[in-house]
Amino acid sequence: MGLSPTAYLADLSVSIPLNINKPSWEIHVLLEQKCAILRVHQALGDGISLMTLFLAICRKASEPEAMPTLVTGRRDCGKEGKRQDGRGFLLGVLKMVWFSLAFCLVYVLRVLWVSDRKTVISGGDGVLSVPC
Repeated sequence: MGLSPTAYLADLSVSIPLNINKPSWEIHVLLEQKCAILRVHQALGDGISLMTLFLAICRKASEPEAMPTLVTGRRDCGKEGKRQDGRGFLLGVLKMVWFSLAFCLVYVLRVLWVSDRKTVISGGDGVLSVPC
């Protein structure tokens, strides 16, 4: 019987260093959790530069020169031919204040009272960011 996913991820993150005789990156595929873990040495780049590299290598075969796009679900905020009236502006400000208060309340409740959901890879008792 192998390690649980939680123990496996804990070992990857704190106790197993990258082998200096191999490339400075590893990919671990966890089929049961339907995810892939990419371990990269910090000398290869920070988060932004590595995500830029990842997007650059994920091009379509039909359009090799086109950069990939991310679908964000946001609408175009351009004002071409559209004039925002005072009611729309006020509604936008009220929504921003409402959602800010709601997110702050959820944050405070989660910190003081509610705990995060437990998943297979969220870590449990005995999983530390720094080994003892």
